[in-house]
Amino acid sequence: MTAPRTTRGAASPPAGGVPLRENRVFRAYWVGEAVTLAGTSVHGVALPVIAVLELDASPGQVSLLAATATVPAFVLALPAGVAGDRYPKKRITIGTDLAAAAVVPVVPVCWAAGALSVPVLYAVALLLGALTVLHQAASTAIVPELVDRAPMHPANATNVRVSGPGADPIDWRLLDGSHPDNQEEWLDLIHSDESILLQRDGEPLRTLPRGPSTGGHMTSMSTYTPATVEALQAVELGPGQRYLELGPGPGVSLALAATVTGLATGVEQDGHMTAFAQRNLDRLGVGATVVKGDALEGHKPRAPYDRIHSGIGVPCVPAPRVEQLAPGGSLPWQFLDGGRQDEGRLQRDATALRALLGDA
Repeated sequence: MTAPRTTRGAASPPAGGVPLRENRVFRAYWVGEAVTLAGTSVHGVALPVIAVLELDASPGQVSLLAATATVPAFVLALPAGVAGDRYPKKRITIGTDLAAAAVVPVVPVCWAAGALSVPVLYAVALLLGALTVLHQAASTAIVPELVDRAPMHPANATNVRVSGPGADPIDWRLLDGSHPDNQEEWLDLIHSDESILLQRDGEPLRTLPRGPSTGGHMTSMSTYTPATVEALQAVELGPGQRYLELGPGPGVSLALAATVTGLATGVEQDGHMTAFAQRNLDRLGVGATVVKGDALEGHKPRAPYDRIHSGIGVPCVPAPRVEQLAPGGSLPWQFLDGGRQDEGRLQRDATALRALLGDA
């Protein structure tokens, strides 16, 4: 049967874009953020020093002062993220900087008036902490509005199925999260309990136009975050473990695993997705590597692994996975045989596993 012909929307592929080092607006943004960060670092050190040298604060008061500065990060992180996505980011970044500039002089003014006290420092630390959280949320979210969208498009693109069940060929619509017309729908989608559809039929990810297209089938997706976290918790990851993921797709779960273990390897069969995932992982700097290969064969050069995880169902456990599992290691797997589906987990025991594979 001939596969349905894939057609593209009328939009032309995005241009290469201006490198960030040559982007005047981004350079101005970078300098401004550097100054803001320097100011935040200075007051983080200065307030405890003032408390000790000027107010003879006790160790307990200094500790409470440091804790007060971190409270907004726990209380305001989620609301600040929503504000950074939904409201004018430029106004938030400038407004928080101006507000911080107004709060900082409170300390010298109170000192000059003889009214400086530890509670005043608590209040200043709390206000500056809150302004910092709001500023960081908006300053991160504003980047897509400052630079060319072309370099960012692949990381912010996802497909939406338009056709109903059973349709052939399937109609799709590509959303670009960095485009104003798509941003709200894209944000709703990535924060929903739906998996994110990324790639059809192994297509390149850096030249996809925004808009409608027809035909093809999904070859890569990113499972919504709660399911990803649940799957990784079931693997029982720990620091220092060697982790192998088979079929990591864009690398979301691989990045989370590497954050816990410190070292993680993924095997992805599609070359475009391999390169896409590795670029994103390199930006994060979490110690994760994606290699192109057959997920059924694992990745022998870095074996053995303490944990091997795969979302790909198989009718039996492939021998290379067992051979690459370290003694005491864990291997969850999905069993698929016709219409039957089940799940299981293997612990590395040489005699039992050889018997399972028919080698005993």
